Amino acid sequence: MLNWGPIARDEPPTSAVKRMITLLQKAEVRIKISGFPELALTTFFPTLVFRNQADVDAFFETDMPNADTEPLFDAAARAGIAFYLGYAKFKIYDNV
Repeated sequence: MLNWGPIARDEPPTSAVKRMITLLQKAEVRIKISGFPELALTTFFPTLVFRNQADVDAFFETDMPNADTEPLFDAAARAGIAFYLGYAKFKIYDNV
């Protein structure tokens, strides 16, 4: 049985990427575009309280694609499928 649900807090983004790749592979003969939900690479973090900024920062992506998501980009390119992946971008502002 495959788990298509949300990602658990202790689950690495690579597990979500593997599920997304499986979805693309199963659908590649029938679709040209796919959309994945906002923050599909993380758990829904606002429900948690964090005391350490590094724990919060771990929910954000600094680069896209990155080592965790590159296999998804590669699989989509091989299948000829465009996709949307909403993610939380980490940005450092000059005055913050």
